[in-house]
Amino acid sequence: MQNEIKDMQSWQWIPPGCSIIEAKGLKALVRKGTSDSFVVKEVLTQNTYRRLGIRPNDIVLDVGMNIGMFSALALSRGASVYLM
Repeated sequence: MQNEIKDMQSWQWIPPGCSIIEAKGLKALVRKGTSDSFVVKEVLTQNTYRRLGIRPNDIVLDVGMNIGMFSALALSRGASVYLM
């Protein structure tokens, strides 16, 4: 895909009704009127998944139930993430 976004730094345009939230060095595009901002805060700010102790070389399977914040967190900690 020619117009594929490679990373968040390259975003020049944010779709209407969306904003970017940044926490713990990660950025997320959140859609107005959805649970996106709640999920970002739950995963990144409240550290809900800290008990899992994600480490480098861990394997995470993402079955696509939300916006991928847990997968982004796992990737930032060095885990391998597989999307279903």
